[in-house]
Amino acid sequence: ARGVSGNLITYNVLIGEHLKSGLVDEAMCLWKRVHKLGLVPNSMTYSFMIDGLCKICLLNVAKGLFTKMKMRGLVPTLSDYNSLVASLCKESSLEQARRVFQEMRDSNYVPDVVSFNTMIDGLLKAGDVQYAKELLNEMVQMGQMPDVFTYTVLINRLSKLGQVDEAKGIFERMVSLGVKPDSHVYDSLLKGVLSEGEAEEIIDLLRRMADHGVVLDSKI
Repeated sequence: ARGVSGNLITYNVLIGEHLKSGLVDEAMCLWKRVHKLGLVPNSMTYSFMIDGLCKICLLNVAKGLFTKMKMRGLVPTLSDYNSLVASLCKESSLEQARRVFQEMRDSNYVPDVVSFNTMIDGLLKAGDVQYAKELLNEMVQMGQMPDVFTYTVLINRLSKLGQVDEAKGIFERMVSLGVKPDSHVYDSLLKGVLSEGEAEEIIDLLRRMADHGVVLDSKI
């Protein structure tokens, strides 16, 4: 970081690259130098910092910058919100994640597939299956197409909870919407069906896997 001078765009890029490489101290030195040079951090500077700090699990620092950014009248991006929600879910701070998710919506941002997937995954890990399913319905109503990840986490969790009929319903919905199940989806569903000992359904699923060219996980 030594000997670097230049405009704010240069510093933004350098901060982002240093954080991406896990060079936190160097990134923080650049952040301080921005202020020392009399440059005023913009939304991009804060975005690079928030995203980078979230990815290296320095959530408290990221949250502090997020608050500071808003106090300065800068508007966080959808990506900033997604980064914070993902980190909060990762740390099992689900209530805070829900608040940030709601704040994002109150700020007139339309949650994207990443936003919904992050919240649905976090909710399922916390055991809140009902709200996760409500978010799935809301996602579709808003015109956001759930992807393989969305369905995989739902089917996996429902199967593990023994709610196999629910998992099968989500699977059929997935197929009807044209989303192609991958091996993770089939593995989760097969494990659920196997636990119920339904031979015909097992055979049917194996046939469907073969039709789609999906290879069975050897661990099942």
